[in-house]
Amino acid sequence: MNDLSHEIGLMRREVRDARAIASNVDHKLTRLIEGTAGSRRDGSLIAGLAACQLLAKSEHNTAAAVAAQHWPTDTQLIARGERR
Repeated sequence: MNDLSHEIGLMRREVRDARAIASNVDHKLTRLIEGTAGSRRDGSLIAGLAACQLLAKSEHNTAAAVAAQHWPTDTQLIARGERR
């Protein structure tokens, strides 16, 4: 009986470890797919678009040109500015 409880305890620890590994892999895969380097919330994109619109009016320029001038690495903001 003692060997059986030992084996059950060992299996429980192995299952717990496997669940932790699966959770970690899932988290890392999600970060990889979503791209953490350039990821941001939609609110920052909306704020950027609003800033581009305000600056475009004051500089008498287009929103895309303002985005390209002030945020040249933000391709998403530049692309959204071109649509307006």
